[in-house]
Amino acid sequence: MMTRVNLLHLHLLLKPFRPSEMESFQNPDWETEFNRFERAISSSPAPIRVRSVIKLSALANQSPESILTRAIPILAGLLRVSDDPNRSVQAAAAHCLKRIACLGGEFAATMGRCGVIASLLGLLLEQANDNGIALRRIWVKCLWSLVTFGSSIRVGLARHSVSVIRDSGAIPLLVGLVRDGSLEFRERISGAISQLCYNENDREVFSESGMIPILIEWLGDESEELRDNAAEALINFSEDREHYGRVREALNHPVIQSMQSRLARIRASHEHLVRSMRRVTIEHLARDPYLP
Repeated sequence: MMTRVNLLHLHLLLKPFRPSEMESFQNPDWETEFNRFERAISSSPAPIRVRSVIKLSALANQSPESILTRAIPILAGLLRVSDDPNRSVQAAAAHCLKRIACLGGEFAATMGRCGVIASLLGLLLEQANDNGIALRRIWVKCLWSLVTFGSSIRVGLARHSVSVIRDSGAIPLLVGLVRDGSLEFRERISGAISQLCYNENDREVFSESGMIPILIEWLGDESEELRDNAAEALINFSEDREHYGRVREALNHPVIQSMQSRLARIRASHEHLVRSMRRVTIEHLARDPYLP
């Protein structure tokens, strides 16, 4: 558990550099700076490593792509360090990775290949029984920057990530990010949320975290994917007596009525397929000359 002092320390570490501090970073020799960064990370105590990483975060917008690409495996390795009980090194690395991922390009995909996603999911699960809300917020923000900006990171990853966030007790943090996320982020995550809402316990957590009003709002969004996923989730909420009153009026929305018809056709088609496969299998076994 992080103490109040440690939380304050973490806040100070992750705050932006002041303009006076940034003046000394104008037109740096990038190769020299990167060599210093490497040396600091490999041989310095935790406070210096943290400061070096935060400096890189501050310079991310102006750093050459080649420098940031070379820095990603180093930052990924910092997520796995075990010599910093306060997690300040890991928090600084996650913060820096988030800043880099938000620049777009292939950075997020490179982070995925370097094991960043697995490390972040592991940190979330590890933090599940802790009160380190500030740390979980950092892990979640970094994770979703990868999902949002990584064009090669598919929806399946988002679904798996949401499952881990659920297990770690961080769904309220996720809902907070959903409110302010980009359209691409909301589209990616809405599919995962709609699937998780098939589970009664997950529906309860999402409801307590304020997800229902967001889903109702999404019914009027311009994105068809967002509307459909919201409709599917709200239909699942309507199956719970305690939630029905909150979604009852929304059930008359044309998007939900269309989704209900679509789901009914899918279920009917699935049941017909199962019956057909069962009948074919029995008939095949009855005719098979090689069976005794």
